[in-house]
Amino acid sequence: MRVETERLLFEKISLDFTEPLFDVFGDPEVMKYWYGGADKDIEQTKKRVIYLEEHWNVFGFGDWAIISKLDSKVIGFAGLHFIKNVAEVNIGYAFSQSVWRKGFAYEACKEIMKYGFDLLKLEQIIAVIWPINLVSINLVKKCGFEYWKDITWQGSERVVYSIDRKLIN
Repeated sequence: MRVETERLLFEKISLDFTEPLFDVFGDPEVMKYWYGGADKDIEQTKKRVIYLEEHWNVFGFGDWAIISKLDSKVIGFAGLHFIKNVAEVNIGYAFSQSVWRKGFAYEACKEIMKYGFDLLKLEQIIAVIWPINLVSINLVKKCGFEYWKDITWQGSERVVYSIDRKLIN
């Protein structure tokens, strides 16, 4: 199944995308709210991509490289995945600064939610977010997520937003 929107192509994450994804994963500003922060070099991004590929192999879903149809460039990554010590499926995303505030993250998240609920038949999708990441909180709220609970994840306080299938169908 091909996943795409009017402006975006979603390609299953693979080592082919290591170099362009380093522009995302290696940017300290883009990754400042991510556990572990920015990748220090391309080898670290390669390890991250291998880990993300393995999620696809184990669970049959995961993250995509997000490609702009306008210029065929990788502008970020986004997808559905399990995170350590959390039972629910988490939505995650990170985009190059060059495309911030242009609606790409919203567009990607809405399509990923559709994929999760319609194709994967998930009952719930969550977003685990650092509480000071107001941009991400506002994004998931715009997508219909609602505050669910506070947790400690990987030693840091996080807020969890959730959306249930029954709320969108």
